Amino acid sequence: MKTKLWHYLMNTILIVTMNSYRAMRVISSFTLDALNIPANAFIFGLYTNLLPFVTTFNAAYAAWIAQLGSQTSTTNVFYLALETLRSTDSKLWDRMIQMVYAKGTVGYKKLMPNGKGDLQSGTQLEKVDAVAALSLALVGEVALAAVKVLVDAKLAILNAAKSGKNTGKSTTNVFSNAVENARVALAQEIYGTLGNLMFYFRVTPSDIAAFFDLQAIRNLEQTIWERTLKALISKYVFTRTLLATDSLRLVNNSLFTVRFAMLANKTDAIGLVYVDVAPMSGVTVARTALGPLGNHCMHAQNMGAGQAKYMIVII
Repeated sequence: MKTKLWHYLMNTILIVTMNSYRAMRVISSFTLDALNIPANAFIFGLYTNLLPFVTTFNAAYAAWIAQLGSQTSTTNVFYLALETLRSTDSKLWDRMIQMVYAKGTVGYKKLMPNGKGDLQSGTQLEKVDAVAALSLALVGEVALAAVKVLVDAKLAILNAAKSGKNTGKSTTNVFSNAVENARVALAQEIYGTLGNLMFYFRVTPSDIAAFFDLQAIRNLEQTIWERTLKALISKYVFTRTLLATDSLRLVNNSLFTVRFAMLANKTDAIGLVYVDVAPMSGVTVARTALGPLGNHCMHAQNMGAGQAKYMIVII
């Protein structure tokens, strides 16, 4: 028979702050302020020990919030470069090549073994590789020097945009890992603080309650949402009672505008008050920008003809 773990042996702070960095900010700030009692050497020592962990977490969290959406602009350039490759460049190059080598001839097949197909289909990297292969195949083709110039220019754009996109993703991962690692370390320190306080107040354990935001710990709510939306669809996301002083980070990771608003009901349609987030971008907005404070239902609407992906973070 499996024995249930004694609840004192579980780090409640680590559990309740999972997927809620905002909760960690609230909980850690409360405990740090409560420990700031210089007249009590033992408790103030706990404050001194906890302070650098709170500072590190807050800095990592602020950096993470600031960069959300910043990587999307370089991603957008890469996607647009691939789209124009498919819709415009490949067709132009094919026509120019056929002016020298008729389609189906040995010369044509040397340059375009699968016609425009390799430039228009496949993975993103396969398309970039196809442009690079065409560039190499055009070496020495004097009659197609103009095509070579166009292909090389496109290849330079694709490589630069791809590099920027990958660097942005790497930066995003660095910030995300940093704030998560800081959350775990801070949760462990707060748990250790609880252990010290349990010893210090072992005769009057109820006194420990003054050092923790018990309401925040008990009433934890999700503060990060990542969703997708089909074309031209509006969907209810969550229900929250937020204050006028609250802010939200809205990130649009797609090529179509996404509209956000707080409505009175789950089934309402977005009206005249909303925030539009442009493709591949992110904005931080006050709660009041999304509708009346009496409205508690967040809705998101995809304004474009393709699938949209977005993130909402209550800061």
